[in-house]
Amino acid sequence: MEYGCRVEDGMRWLYVYLVRRLLAVLWIATFLIGITVYSLSKYNNAVDHEIQLNFENLLHRLQEDVRRTQMLLKDRVRECYLSNNLPKFLTNDSKELALPLPTVVDFLPHLYTVPNNALRPALIYPNNFSRMTKTDLVIGIPTVARRNHSYLIPTLQSVIGGIASSEIKMVSIIVLISDGKGSNSSFVKYQCTSLQSEFPHELNSGLLTVIVPPSEWYPDLYSVTPTFNDSPERMYWRTKQNLDYIYLMLYSQQRGEYYLQLEDDVLAKAGYVSRIRKFIDGRASDDWLMLEFSSLGFIGKLFRTSDLTLLLQFIAMFHKQKPVDWLLDLLFINRYCNPGNSTKHCAETVKQHRIRHRPSLFQHMGVHSSLAGKIQKLRERDFGKAQFYIPHRDNPPAKITTTLKTYMLFDIENAYTGSNYYWAFAPVAQDYILFDFYSAIALIGIVIRTGNPEHQDDILSESAEVLLRKVNEDSFISIARFNERGTVRVDFTESIRVNSLKIEIHEGSSNWLIINEMHIIVE
Repeated sequence: MEYGCRVEDGMRWLYVYLVRRLLAVLWIATFLIGITVYSLSKYNNAVDHEIQLNFENLLHRLQEDVRRTQMLLKDRVRECYLSNNLPKFLTNDSKELALPLPTVVDFLPHLYTVPNNALRPALIYPNNFSRMTKTDLVIGIPTVARRNHSYLIPTLQSVIGGIASSEIKMVSIIVLISDGKGSNSSFVKYQCTSLQSEFPHELNSGLLTVIVPPSEWYPDLYSVTPTFNDSPERMYWRTKQNLDYIYLMLYSQQRGEYYLQLEDDVLAKAGYVSRIRKFIDGRASDDWLMLEFSSLGFIGKLFRTSDLTLLLQFIAMFHKQKPVDWLLDLLFINRYCNPGNSTKHCAETVKQHRIRHRPSLFQHMGVHSSLAGKIQKLRERDFGKAQFYIPHRDNPPAKITTTLKTYMLFDIENAYTGSNYYWAFAPVAQDYILFDFYSAIALIGIVIRTGNPEHQDDILSESAEVLLRKVNEDSFISIARFNERGTVRVDFTESIRVNSLKIEIHEGSSNWLIINEMHIIVE
């Protein structure tokens, strides 16, 4: 029988076992006596009233015994957990625990009765690999299933695309896929497959890591006592969201110097890493607890990883009572404000420790919330114009021709040179884009992504394909088709000498076409 901590003392566990059995007996007795009292009440005329009162008193005493036994059992389980999972601060005679230290698990008591591996991710993807070398910045992004919408891949395209090549080794991105069914759910499997298809290099290099909490991490979220007249669905959603934040912070705490909290439906400014670094360096002497790079919710909030213990414990204390953005406000008020001073004075004091960067470096782009049925159109006013493309300015020189009809000034040449994205009217069958290189190239890879966060349907379908023409050959050969998300990515084990590349469209579409990234990778 597994009780959630390694057994060191057989007598202790025998005690716990017997207490559990006693608890079961008491519940059965309570049930039987309740039935008896009910039966007696049905025949009240035939039974002395004093006998009925005696039964009711006995029932009340048994109920009190059940409650006391439950508390005793909880204390014993906690004692076992502490004895096996925490350092022991002993008294002078080295026999008793002098200080019963509280832990975050005290606020998540269901963890006392589950196996220790509930604190380990059920899945670390890819292949249980995670970059263990500390980086300057750890970016945490939780994601959950939404009805008919997903913003995760556009978010990661923007977040990864906004990192300069010289900054890649400074950053780790941790995506937490949250599903109450654990790592074997269809949602988790689909997301991992999609991410592997879209970001193979980022996953294999350790820049991007995916984790999935085990199902045991979550208690029975349907039985959470409602607060603020919230519906059971909303209570489930915001309580689970708080637990996701806690898990993500716990995992990220040892992996970097700073932790940046994002959501799965945001856009990032190009060069945001260097801007964050500069803002931190400019406040080295300030007593800040949090730097804000977005004013919305829990987006763009940066902490020292050494301060995450305070934050996640505060969230854990009240994870069933309030949503995380409220708790964040309360943390600053409780830590820095004098109750005797005015609200205005408190706000000014908090600003010294909660410092806002302007303009915002992250924009909320989601409309459909992860809470089913909730529409949320919040936007940053000072974010400016969003960059809906990933620029590559090292593409080899080429003459580009196309049968597609370009929309306004969003032409293919600017997209190829990394100045903008390409936008065309709805393609028809037999349309193409042809790249004739001015001199032969040694091709080692291709990345072409279509659509963008605002126009997720403006993509090339799976019927579209990429072809190449090798040096000294007349005909094109097909090398890949676009996937269901409108992306094609090809990596060659050896370089290929190529004169031309071609994108062929075999089926028409009612949607327009956007190409937000084109990268022809050469030796």
